[in-house]
Amino acid sequence: MSFADILNNGWTSFARTLRLTDTSPVLNLGKSLFVGLCATITLSACTHPTAVETIQREGVLNVVTIDSERTLVEQDGQTVGFEYELAKQFADRLGVKLRMYSVDTIDEVYESINKGYASFAAAGIALNIQPNQLISPTYASSSTIAIYRQGSVKPKTPKDLIGKKVAVIKGSPAEHWLTVTTQALPELTWEAVSSPDIISLFAELDTQNFDILIASDHDYEAYQAYFPELRIAFEGLDNHEIGWLFTKSEDLTLYKKAVDFLSDPTTTEQIAYLQEKYYGHQLRLDFVGAKTFKFHTNKRLPKYRKTIEAAAEKFEQDYYLLAAIGYQESHWNPKAKSPTGVRGFMMLTRPTAKDMGVSNRLNAEQSIQGGAKYFSRIHKSLPERIQEPDRTWFALAAYNVGRGHLEDARILTEQAGKNPDQWADVKEFLPLLQDKRWYKKTKYGYARGYEPVIYVQNIRRYIDVLRWYDQRQEEIRIAKAAEEPTTEEEKPASVHAPVIML
Repeated sequence: MSFADILNNGWTSFARTLRLTDTSPVLNLGKSLFVGLCATITLSACTHPTAVETIQREGVLNVVTIDSERTLVEQDGQTVGFEYELAKQFADRLGVKLRMYSVDTIDEVYESINKGYASFAAAGIALNIQPNQLISPTYASSSTIAIYRQGSVKPKTPKDLIGKKVAVIKGSPAEHWLTVTTQALPELTWEAVSSPDIISLFAELDTQNFDILIASDHDYEAYQAYFPELRIAFEGLDNHEIGWLFTKSEDLTLYKKAVDFLSDPTTTEQIAYLQEKYYGHQLRLDFVGAKTFKFHTNKRLPKYRKTIEAAAEKFEQDYYLLAAIGYQESHWNPKAKSPTGVRGFMMLTRPTAKDMGVSNRLNAEQSIQGGAKYFSRIHKSLPERIQEPDRTWFALAAYNVGRGHLEDARILTEQAGKNPDQWADVKEFLPLLQDKRWYKKTKYGYARGYEPVIYVQNIRRYIDVLRWYDQRQEEIRIAKAAEEPTTEEEKPASVHAPVIML
């Protein structure tokens, strides 16, 4: 069902299309409101329930977001995303379930809250605040930048954009900046694209379908590693705050609840945790590193992919994780060696190799199997209370620096009143293992504590990019297959991404 259908037919038709099972609270909204308006015939006047009371009576909080992997995504059978997790915590605070659904464009975000289909928008992007709208306390900021492809002429000022093919997301603050800029530069033109995801515009810029992309620095940080040829031309064009967007009304009870929630010190800590979880690793690949990674992904990785996949299956680990470890350790070079004595594809020490049953560290298959086995052992040995993804980040740190040094850092973290089971906290204390004032108090002593922090963040970034490369190749394969002539029976059915109902 299209967004227009939602607007025309309302939630009832919308939910029926999605085969919604918990229909009674939301789909009988009119009926429940009527009952709530006149709770007893003895009252001389009707009492209107507040927005919060209505939500709590229905047991569900409806929130709209933009269709993006940075806000809401299904991954390994679970719903994840910064905005999803933050909104879910707010729903939990209200004592209701979260129903978050995604739309394709910014205009549809505005429509959703203006028409009342969602209580507020949590889009994870800077939005142009309309006169009839309110924004919550903000939890991030972004600025508008101009992006070009290296090898073409680099524009240095807005005036240099005249005569260029410029693209921007329709309805975004970046388009607003262009609109304002044309007052001084009327010759400047651009194409406003109603794209479901900004990454598609990065891909078009990379293939030079246009010359310049005006976007946010957040978007560039998220995707620059995927497109190493794309660079910032100039930046700091304007700044925007990011928060939840509400429609102004006489009833501000829900808005005030959101203000209280986002201003709570506990929420502030959780926001910092979520920012580290989803965005903390994004700047780990610079231009040179991204180009080298892309080169080796095309030239070296295919030779070892099946071996890595077999090890991942045998030891119940993620293929992309093991591939990323291999790149971080040796750049997928089975003959690699370091001055410290570690060798091979997974850079195993001699004692570790012996313990894992590896007789020849320079044999790629043995090294990959041994490294996967070693990582799996560390992963399983961690305290059961440590949850994912922190569990994997801790296992990676221990793989790099040793389990004992990791435990020293966790103890220091706990002594400082922080959470020893969260990577976001422990990574702040690992570097202290290089400081004599701290490591002399620990059981295992000195360690190069900065290294495991960089190690983990690098691998997280490699995982992201490897996943995206594969997704991109699959999209290209499907597109090519769709262009081939087919019989009527062979034509694939049209598939639309479902709205997430939780």
